[in-house]
Amino acid sequence: MEIFKQKNLEKKSNSLNLIGVSLCFSAIYWILEAVRDVIIFERGSILDRIFRPDIMSLWMRILVICIIILFGVYAQSLKIKLISRQIKHEKFKTQTVSVMAVGLMFGAIYWILEAVRDTFVFNKGDLIDRIFFPDTMGFWMRLLAVFVILLFSVYVQNLVNERREAEEALKRAHDRLEKLIGERTIELSDSNIQLIEEVAERTRVEQELRKVNRALKTITLCNEVMVRADEEKALLDNICETIVRFGEYDLVWVGFYNQNGKESFMPVSTAAHENISIDDIDFSSEAFMIENWPIGRAIKSGSPCVINDLVRSNDSKVWSDKWLKHGFKAMMSLPLIQLDRTFGTLNIFSLDTNAFDDEEVRLLKELADDLAFGLHVLRTRADQKKAEAEKEKIQVQLLHSQKMEAVGVLAGGVAHDFNNMLTAIQVSTDLAMMQIAESDPIYLELKEIHRVAISAAELSKQLLLFSRKHPMEYTAINLNDSIGNLNKMLRRLIGEEVNVETKLTDDLWTVWGDKGTIEQVIMNLTINAKDAMPNGGQVVIETENIKLDKSNSKAMPESRHGKFVRLTFKDTGIGMDKETVGHIFEPFFSTKGPGKGTGLGLSVVYGIVKEHKGWINVNSELGNGTLFEIYLPAVYVQVEEEIAEATDYSLLKGNGERILMIEDENRVREFTSRGLFQNNYKVFPAASAAEALELFEKEDGKFDLIFSDVVLPDLNGIELADKFLEINPKLRILLSSGYVDHKSQIPSAKERGLHYLQKPYALPDLLRMIKTVAS
Repeated sequence: MEIFKQKNLEKKSNSLNLIGVSLCFSAIYWILEAVRDVIIFERGSILDRIFRPDIMSLWMRILVICIIILFGVYAQSLKIKLISRQIKHEKFKTQTVSVMAVGLMFGAIYWILEAVRDTFVFNKGDLIDRIFFPDTMGFWMRLLAVFVILLFSVYVQNLVNERREAEEALKRAHDRLEKLIGERTIELSDSNIQLIEEVAERTRVEQELRKVNRALKTITLCNEVMVRADEEKALLDNICETIVRFGEYDLVWVGFYNQNGKESFMPVSTAAHENISIDDIDFSSEAFMIENWPIGRAIKSGSPCVINDLVRSNDSKVWSDKWLKHGFKAMMSLPLIQLDRTFGTLNIFSLDTNAFDDEEVRLLKELADDLAFGLHVLRTRADQKKAEAEKEKIQVQLLHSQKMEAVGVLAGGVAHDFNNMLTAIQVSTDLAMMQIAESDPIYLELKEIHRVAISAAELSKQLLLFSRKHPMEYTAINLNDSIGNLNKMLRRLIGEEVNVETKLTDDLWTVWGDKGTIEQVIMNLTINAKDAMPNGGQVVIETENIKLDKSNSKAMPESRHGKFVRLTFKDTGIGMDKETVGHIFEPFFSTKGPGKGTGLGLSVVYGIVKEHKGWINVNSELGNGTLFEIYLPAVYVQVEEEIAEATDYSLLKGNGERILMIEDENRVREFTSRGLFQNNYKVFPAASAAEALELFEKEDGKFDLIFSDVVLPDLNGIELADKFLEINPKLRILLSSGYVDHKSQIPSAKERGLHYLQKPYALPDLLRMIKTVAS
């Protein structure tokens, strides 16, 4: 537009040149001068005065023409200046009088020059008269020339005025055009901005709609995955892969938050776009981001944490640089919440900035909530299955325990009756041997019978150990000492084909137990290991201190948390299948074949360990040996050193002391009474508690000792002893039984100072005990 205006003004300026106009006026003036010279001064013809004037007239004409041309040059420069300012939109300031004044000035100069010419060329008066009082013809000629100059000035002035008016009109038109253009430009700009905004809004809405559709599709597919899932790890892997594939995100991973003890954050499942390598991403370092970093904020607040530009993120530069190094520009961490507790996060990363909008975050938060619920359902289902399995396991253990308890009751009852018979055999053989010389062949036969009875008593003892009805003397025991004491014996028992290796822990904790039965456990397990290795092998005996918490104690049947000493026997034998392992602790169960074992070795071990409030774990496979692990509660009691006491057997006979003997087994009562009688004791036998009370009353309570069986048909032996003590608190009491269960109250009786003798007993054992009680 400006270029067009400039060209239009230049075209106008070139249409009329004022210098040329001044030349035209100069030509007119030249002709008028020739006319004046001919008419007024009568000098030659017109053509001569035009083309051949005299020297003075020529210079005067040239002078005037120069003035006219000079004025034309001035006027032309004024015109060019006006046009230039119009082009530059500058206001041209000029007054009407200015150009007229210049014209008058040039007219005055001409008037004076004419006077000078008349005075000095034509010798007509003096200069002053020719200036102020010229002749008529000269006056009119001068006036004509001045009029021509003024006419030229007026023309120039009119031209300037026209230019000024044109300038003002042009300016007004320009202003109107500029205003219209400005208004139209504003309208077009507003329309363009509105169009851009509409396009941007449409693009934004399309992108949001695409993201929403993408998120909805992802949620739908993930819900289908959750419905079909039956295992937690597989569910998380499928969810991450689905979000990456259908959600078109670059990296997705799930981490679980653990608040037990020290806080930790453990990634459990990851998935990434096929063009992204996650092998060199250290997900485990997120464990140090719990406090202030985005994932930690999501966990602590329970709300989504979204960062759409990691470059400008205010979070730790260490954390941001870690993900920026792999090209990720935006991230979102969605908390996994169940039962008002945040247990993990679903984390989504993108290679683009501003990748997540509000609606998309809201939908993905719903997905995270669905995932948390799905995980809760899976875990609940898994807990139910685990509880059902645990219930079934407990039921099996209960059945096994009940079976073992029933077998134990049976074994205890058998042992009780067996011990009574063995007591009668041992006492009767003792009586017989007391009456026969040692050189007599019958003595040797009786001695063999006595030896067999003692061996049978050992079998009965094992039955009682299994049924946990054998009385034990508890002291603090160091298992390392027990193994050391038995080391030589064990090596003789198992022979040279089997190598015994011991791994004993220094500073081993002590256990509270019966020394003899603990040694029986060690011997039985060692012999069992030897029998499992017919071609030789190795058995390793190991001790160690163990501390069990609630979590790892659940993994072992019958276990509990606390501090224990573990005694381990590991052999390289033939091993056992699961069915065999389930029966090894049953009495009389044996895999050795007829005549090769009683089947009581492991059942006795089981009973002893149970009596010591411990348990046994067994692991075995056919061809891979067997591992026995015995756990015994640890105590903090120092082990006392044993001091052997010598016994003088020549002082066993009595001095006529009166003994009230209560025994319901006829043979035991008969042979024991005879044995005591033959050793200078006066015996009053009774078969029941009622009979004993009657004898006590009949003899006015004049007894030195009450010797009673614990198990009587009408009253417990301890209760009977209490009745006697009520009558005579100083009365000596000796109790005896074939077995001891929790109903016999023997431990509490011992604590009260009552003495006890375990059946089967030999006559010398009874006599020695009576001496001990009477002293």
